[in-house]
Amino acid sequence: PHTDPEGPRRGIRRREYRDAIGRRTTPNLPPRTFVAMRETTATPHDPTHRPAREAPGTRALRTTRVLSAVMASLVLVQGASAGTYLEGIGGALAVHSLVAMPVLATLSLVVVVFAIPAAKAKRWVAGAATLAWVGVMMQIGFGYVRFLHFHVPLGIALFGAYLSIALLAKE
Repeated sequence: PHTDPEGPRRGIRRREYRDAIGRRTTPNLPPRTFVAMRETTATPHDPTHRPAREAPGTRALRTTRVLSAVMASLVLVQGASAGTYLEGIGGALAVHSLVAMPVLATLSLVVVVFAIPAAKAKRWVAGAATLAWVGVMMQIGFGYVRFLHFHVPLGIALFGAYLSIALLAKE
């Protein structure tokens, strides 16, 4: 327990501070102020300090990146289900259609919704996500009318588009 009636000042007692100042070897220098360390060295010493706010669109950009990675994964699943259909495994085309229409169509629209505010951080993201959404809609249409000569290359392009958004749209 400290015996100084004024209490500790910034981590050391006032008397210790005065003694330390009195023992200085260079009397012409102004006294140094001692500041107690907080929990970590990264914590600012000013109690009125507030952390900087995130740049506009940063959270939306992170969400867009995660959703784009999910989309790229699902497009990869689409390629795998199409491959199993071509091998003659029954039910693969039903899985291919089931993932395409409700899941990919909805998720691609959600990516666009999050990409619009993310454009404050990276402008190209909203345009790329919108073009990818148009590509998904065309992909579904080409698949249902069996235009496979457009359907297959567009699926490869969509995988690349969503993977690019996920990897290149960094903060």
